[in-house]
Amino acid sequence: MLLSLVACQPMQERTHDQGLARGTAPDSQQRDPGLPARRETLQAPPTLDIGPANAAGPIRLQVGQALRVHLPASPASGYRWELQEPTALLSIEADPGGDPLTFTRLGSDSRFMSWRFRAKDTGITLLKFRYGRPWETGADSGRTETFHIDVR
Repeated sequence: MLLSLVACQPMQERTHDQGLARGTAPDSQQRDPGLPARRETLQAPPTLDIGPANAAGPIRLQVGQALRVHLPASPASGYRWELQEPTALLSIEADPGGDPLTFTRLGSDSRFMSWRFRAKDTGITLLKFRYGRPWETGADSGRTETFHIDVR
């Protein structure tokens, strides 16, 4: 009969009682008195959306913050934007020209091409994009946009 009553006790009570029987304090008493009782949730800064109008000034980000770059496009004409030089300060999370198995498209608006980056480290870098046809090469082919990124 006694065995059935122990089996019916809630698991939390049995664990607490067992801990006291072994001479260990419950979890609430094992906490370092110098630490706060509850953890504060840190929120990531909001995602920053930019376009060609933002190329004139520096773009300031915090480490961990997401950045979306939206550039006007006309895919039917064969023109598209290409990221010229990836940077070590930003990781690419979405690339409209990337492998569909590893990258996801941002939205379904065909008038824009969009990239999503995440700031990984502090420093200053450039994001350079070229607008042109992939088969046309040369210094004068296509338009360019350069964003000055400052990660703090």
